[in-house]
Amino acid sequence: MEEIFGWFLIRDLARGIGLYSRYFFYKLVGKNRSIASLTNSSGNNKKSENKQLSQDIINAIVGTVIFCIFAILIASIVFK
Repeated sequence: MEEIFGWFLIRDLARGIGLYSRYFFYKLVGKNRSIASLTNSSGNNKKSENKQLSQDIINAIVGTVIFCIFAILIASIVFK
């Protein structure tokens, strides 16, 4: 059960947080990017698969950092 929760946390939650935080960041700085361009989900060739993997890794890293920041903020508020 712990592995399922960890897989969900890393795979879905962190990547989703990373995707939408990158999307809102680009909107904030004035660059209009679509969510599809941040996931790079177009095409089925090898080059497109590499771009999709790189975008997915970036989303996971950004999402993990944002999740850790929120967890630290919540913990500091609760245990103050």
